[in-house]
Amino acid sequence: MCEDTVADPLTKWIGNLKHSAEIVAIIVGGIWAYFNYFRGRTYRARLECNLTVKPITDRSKSFLDIVVHVKNVGLSRVKIQQEGTAVLVYKPQPQSNPLNPVLSDWDPKYRVFEIFKDHGWIEPGEPISQPLLVQLPHEHAFVFRVVLKLNSGKVWWTAEEIVTTKANT
Repeated sequence: MCEDTVADPLTKWIGNLKHSAEIVAIIVGGIWAYFNYFRGRTYRARLECNLTVKPITDRSKSFLDIVVHVKNVGLSRVKIQQEGTAVLVYKPQPQSNPLNPVLSDWDPKYRVFEIFKDHGWIEPGEPISQPLLVQLPHEHAFVFRVVLKLNSGKVWWTAEEIVTTKANT
């Protein structure tokens, strides 16, 4: 009988310690899940944006063949907001002093082309693309800057390319 009375409080103490450890483990697991899911980068909106731009020239007309590629590399759905989502095409401004090399300024007047009108969002792992064919004016510059701007509300993504359409003669 003596052994049972000593073992009984010890068994209760070990049982209470086990239950306390389980409660602490649940609380720590909840805190870890909170920081991983709500505060961590894992579930934030992440997109990879790329442009492919090729000039197409014929005897009388010139075009830019533009393909916009976007892939959702995150684990959450990314909404596409149409306001501000576009491809912009800039031409360079003429230099004031052609003998002095300077960083090219781009004409603030640009052409805007809406994209992804049929897409309200991009699912995780989903790639989407959209081709555009832009006809250039008859008298046009030989180089263009093409910029993709994608708006998802709080975050903006951009990609840009500079393309030469013909040799400068």
